[in-house]
Amino acid sequence: MNKKERERKVRYCTRLWLLQEIAGCTFLEARAYLRRERNETVAFLAEAYSISEDDVLAAIASAEAKAAEAEAGGDLFHGYGPMYPDPDERIDWRRRLFVSMT
Repeated sequence: MNKKERERKVRYCTRLWLLQEIAGCTFLEARAYLRRERNETVAFLAEAYSISEDDVLAAIASAEAKAAEAEAGGDLFHGYGPMYPDPDERIDWRRRLFVSMT
């Protein structure tokens, strides 16, 4: 994992956590809100969580409302802005940072 990928992953995870802690979003709402940062589509999220696309769209709307309310009280993301990947870039988020030596 190069430096840019690592920084993107740290920012994404931080933003995901802040949406849950400060805005009160569920994990699904936070994932749906940040979907463009990982080039995820509504259809992909619906399939990944075995829910309908309408449920994902509802989660997006709910997350946007919660984020807007939290932003009214200050900087929700505390300076951790998004880092969007290239439109055709796919990131393997399951890769491990450290490889076992055994």
